[in-house]
Amino acid sequence: MSAVLLTIAPVHPEVIVGESLNVKVTLENTGTEPVEVHSPESPSELEFILRTEEQGREPRMLSEREAMSLRNPESVPELPTTMATLAPKATLDYTEDLAGLAIPPLEAGRYQVSVAYRLAGERVESPGEPISIVVPQVRALAAAPGPTRGNLSLVFVHAAADKTQAVFHHESAPGAPADGTAYRRATVAPPASVTAAATTVELYRNQGVRWVAWLQDGALAAAVAQLHTLFVSVKPVDLGLKSPELQPVGWQTSDNTAVFAALGTGEGNRVAMAIVSFDARDGGKGRVTTVPLAAAARPTWWAAQYQVENEKARLHVVCAAVAEGKMQVQRQTVSLDTGEAEAPVLLTERAEMVAALALSPLAGEPAAVDALFGPVGDEGKLTLLRLPLDGGKPLGEWTSTAPEGPDKARPSAWAMALALLPDPVVLAKHGNKLLARRAAGGDWAPLADQAARAVHLQLAVLADGVVWAVWADPRTGIHFRALR
Repeated sequence: MSAVLLTIAPVHPEVIVGESLNVKVTLENTGTEPVEVHSPESPSELEFILRTEEQGREPRMLSEREAMSLRNPESVPELPTTMATLAPKATLDYTEDLAGLAIPPLEAGRYQVSVAYRLAGERVESPGEPISIVVPQVRALAAAPGPTRGNLSLVFVHAAADKTQAVFHHESAPGAPADGTAYRRATVAPPASVTAAATTVELYRNQGVRWVAWLQDGALAAAVAQLHTLFVSVKPVDLGLKSPELQPVGWQTSDNTAVFAALGTGEGNRVAMAIVSFDARDGGKGRVTTVPLAAAARPTWWAAQYQVENEKARLHVVCAAVAEGKMQVQRQTVSLDTGEAEAPVLLTERAEMVAALALSPLAGEPAAVDALFGPVGDEGKLTLLRLPLDGGKPLGEWTSTAPEGPDKARPSAWAMALALLPDPVVLAKHGNKLLARRAAGGDWAPLADQAARAVHLQLAVLADGVVWAVWADPRTGIHFRALR
């Protein structure tokens, strides 16, 4: 009979798919002699078992060694071992995050979770404890590639059954958007409401520290964290705008500082931008600069790009708005030092509406924005223009036709990657399908079926050049799909 007793206790009995799932494991020496066991500081030798009541479903087994093998199947390093002496009647506690061991993430469902440990050739297993994993009900989602690590940063808002809303941040492994743990950065109780979220791209070599923000009742809250460690959480700061819209990608200028942008209606009912700067060194207090813009009407699409030139930072703001019956796309540049906006530059004016706008959040070459116009006419013509930010003739023009079904319906949602690809990619939701197409040619390729409820469509290009589609579904959760 074993001389040790194992017990397991989930920290939170209910989590969403992909959320940090911490458990506390206690190992007790019930014998009369000391025993040698692995220290809590040693790489884990614990094995976790998740069982469901669903017939025919095999238990899910999780361990640190298995996770390492799945992430790097060609080379699993030898784990250094540290042992500890456990006296009679003494206990040792171990804390593990099962989400970090689950590749792919654990599916939604009700489980009994237990833990097993091998001691002197004997396998000891704890009694099971119930946990519930639920599908996230996503009300807002923002995704951006980390330019220096090749990963994907994802921020989303989950509407829980108890009417609270939780802001989650998921930082993926390089090149593998689905491989990551979602950590809870904030929980908002009614009557407060969160309507938008934003992540950041870094302007320096980042080691995993990330600023995120969310729009709460017209004010902007923020946090900076790394994995499970929350460094600073900033209370909402008033933006001074009516009906503000938050850009889903902000800019992280250092581990301590970040900048976000929102657009809305300011004084005199003019279109204005709120630029919010946070600094963790003073507790993260937000500083808001409000800048009136020259757009004649509230833009249907807009985006901002960060540029540093001669040690001066500025934002290039591109707005697509209807004026005098035509769609105008114009660029205005705002100085972050003075808060002043330069005169607008008209990039194009067309009869068609803008279906999607793609502007890289960081300045680069070429200095341009991609704008998708249409669909128009019986054939559903689409025109994608690459417009130089300084004005002038388009740098590229691609035409195609929108996907069409038997009912002649047009796509209900569009997305483009926030990167100027040599061959741009367009994502469309058409009926219950998601379809993708390269601008230079080819047919619309099916990406997903049974996607009638897909929302928050995003395209992201990682450092390896692979384009990933990201979307949420209230029945099945958040999806990541590579475009080949």
